[in-house]
Amino acid sequence: MWCALTHRCVLEVKGEDATAFLQRLITQDLVKLETHPALYGLLLSPQGRFLHDFLITQEGTSLFLECEKDRAQDLMETLTRFRLRAKVEMGVSDRLLYAWYGEGEAPQSEEVLTLYQDPRLAALGMRAHTAKPLLGASKWEAYNARRIDLCVPEGSLDMEVGRAIPAEYGVVALNGVDFQKGCFMGQELTARAEFTGKVRKALVCLTFDVQAPAPGTAVFAGDVEIGRTLSCQGNLALARVRLEALGEVSVLTCAGEIVSFHQGTY
Repeated sequence: MWCALTHRCVLEVKGEDATAFLQRLITQDLVKLETHPALYGLLLSPQGRFLHDFLITQEGTSLFLECEKDRAQDLMETLTRFRLRAKVEMGVSDRLLYAWYGEGEAPQSEEVLTLYQDPRLAALGMRAHTAKPLLGASKWEAYNARRIDLCVPEGSLDMEVGRAIPAEYGVVALNGVDFQKGCFMGQELTARAEFTGKVRKALVCLTFDVQAPAPGTAVFAGDVEIGRTLSCQGNLALARVRLEALGEVSVLTCAGEIVSFHQGTY
């Protein structure tokens, strides 16, 4: 089914220097757009902490960054600080965003401007940019539950801006970082975490018998707190927990409830 991603928008970065400009900043190698319809990338701080993430497509000299709608202005302002003399223009496009998931292929529609497989994980389905609203589309909640079940983080809903270390949120496994492309902002810490194997925390999906608690609720293995919940939907909650604790238990507790859990299969 189609799901309207009304919490996200499309930022257009265009101009003759657009690709070179972004290439030196973000974690993804934009050269791969020659053979891939879409990429997943991040903009990090110089210290390697999360600032923004986005899905990237290209049409001509325009790059389209699917990003968080309420943080699009911040993303533009951050990029502008690094523009210098590059011949680049930025602005929020009037394109609308949808996801297609479930059985079968996405139906054809003349309103769809571009359709591509989500580059993070095949189970997330397809993404579409459209010129007008698609009739009959569901709200975001059903899709949100699906991505939580798959242990896929959703921008600043799950990764604290300026503090989150991407390696602890699975973004490398979700094709968000290319270590072969050369330099990008925050590369040193990101590469160190990847190649030394010192990633001590990871995402899990918690399943409750009742409504999942609010973000920030403590998660316990026995009497020991091992993490906190992140975003939630229905009876599911995403949580970031200490990896060493997971091998010793089959269930966890959270908000006074015994909960089952699983990690992502990416």
